[in-house]
Parts: sequence; structure tokens; C-alpha cells
Amino acid sequence: MPLFSRSVRNVYGWLTSVTSSLLPFTFCENDMARRYSNLGPISNKTLMKWMHQMCRWLEAKLKKTLPESFACVFDAWTSGSTHYVAVFASFPSDSLRGYEMMLHALLPMNDVDSLSAADFLEFFDFVLDVYGKRRRNVVALIGTIAPQTVPLLAWLLVVRLIGSTSSLVMC
Repeated sequence: MPLFSRSVRNVYGWLTSVTSSLLPFTFCENDMARRYSNLGPISNKTLMKWMHQMCRWLEAKLKKTLPESFACVFDAWTSGSTHYVAVFASFPSDSLRGYEMMLHALLPMNDVDSLSAADFLEFFDFVLDVYGKRRRNVVALIGTIAPQTVPLLAWLLVVRLIGSTSSLVMC
């Protein structure tokens, strides 16, 4: 007897298949995908329902894991004409490497006007709020200062910035 029901295995199969292959969420409704898959049919609406449920579960788990004080690691890059910003939390742990690093947000910034310090701080405050934290919980920023991340300069007066050798370092 399987540990999980057929329904649970089906949802998991579609979630894994679509996300790991970077497919559109509507792929699960594609006739050819259904024909050549050993998974049962599922609607895009149902897939999205479970995707959101999985996100809420993961956010709750990360919220419990995140300590009171932590460093934020950020990375920004451009692909084509789209700017991206990723925000990670890093903190000491008993693991073999001595620290944990968790991705907390990934934001495509399609609008050049959304690269202002005010817009970035609004996004950053939103990310912290999802995990029940505030700026005062962040003890350091780690990342490179590139044109896409210049808005972070406005925040340097509040916390330490630790950067790579090719970036501006202010402590």
C-alpha cells in the first residue's frame, strides 16, 4: 500500500514536472502533455491552488526557522531587458558548513522606474513582513553594488554592507 494517495501523488507529480522543467502552469491542461504523461488530469486552477498552498506552507516553515537576527544576502542581475533581485537570509547554524542560507524572494523588475530606492525598500519590507521580521532584525547586507542594486545605498546608513572584492564595501 503506497504511503500517499493517488491524488496526492498526482498533484505532486504535476507540481514537480511543471516547476522543474520551467513550464507554464497551463501545461497541465495541454492535450499532448496529458496524452503522454502517466499522471492523471489536473486543471490549471487546481494546480495553482496547490502551488499557493505549498508556498504558504513553505513560508510558515521558513518563518519558524529564521532567527531573530540574520544577514541578508542579495544578488541582482539582468537578463535581456529584465532586472532581477534575489533576497536570501543567512545565519549561523550547527550544520557542517556553519551557516544556513535560504532564498526568501526573487523579484523580476520589468519596469525601469521600479528600480528606485523607495520601490526596493517597499519590496524588501514586504519580504521581511512575510517572515514576521523588520529591518531591525537584519544585522548586515551582503552583496555586490551594481547599477541594478544602487537603491540599496539608501539603506547603508542603517546596517553594515559586506561586499565582494569587486564592489563597494562600507562597514
